[in-house]
Amino acid sequence: MKAAICLAVLMLIPNVVGAVETMVTGAEVAVRVEKVLEENGIAAKPIVAVERRYYPCDADLQVAPRVEGRWDAVEVSCALPVPWSIIVRTEGQIWDETAQAGQGGADDHMIDAVVLRQSARKGQLILPEMLEVTQFATEPAQGYFADAADVIGRRLTANVAAGVPVRERHLRPAWAVEEGQRVAIEKDLGGITVAMAGIALENGAIGDMVSVRNASSNKVLQGFVSDRNKISVSANMN
Repeated sequence: MKAAICLAVLMLIPNVVGAVETMVTGAEVAVRVEKVLEENGIAAKPIVAVERRYYPCDADLQVAPRVEGRWDAVEVSCALPVPWSIIVRTEGQIWDETAQAGQGGADDHMIDAVVLRQSARKGQLILPEMLEVTQFATEPAQGYFADAADVIGRRLTANVAAGVPVRERHLRPAWAVEEGQRVAIEKDLGGITVAMAGIALENGAIGDMVSVRNASSNKVLQGFVSDRNKISVSANMN
């Protein structure tokens, strides 16, 4: 019986190794995208880190323009063993600014919105390389972002799929100070500003009034969040 179990385990090992070997690399994505661009007469190159690793793929990678007729962003997808897709930007092609959307150019009426290059999970920290700005013919649902800088460094409150506009409800609040965080307490004493170390007792955005504990005296004060990691306390706020 033990011999049969060992034999079964050994038979599974090549399959596990094979699964690792089928991980798709950024280099493979670049080669595939370049080939499709060339086939369509597009003078552009994909923007992708060649050392990056993606999900396994047991089928041919499919490449299509993110917006029909435009190749400044393409969707790379795989059907097997588990369907997945990523968005890859391209550079080098000069688009005709007077052309209509879907005809190889930008449309003045298109709307910019920040999307994820690939799907991300709840709680994940958003990094610059995870984002891109994509154009939409109609305005996305309320709460979308046009500038990636407004999204970078925040965490997701839900799973968000690739190519879907990131919305305010998808993100944790942009707190300037967070509960339990070390902060600088600034106190105005008649034109003289005194700075001291403290611990924030509440989350707060800029302009919010929060409680803060003086790290030296252990006294709890009330103050306004004036900047990131900074709380301003006036002389009469004791």
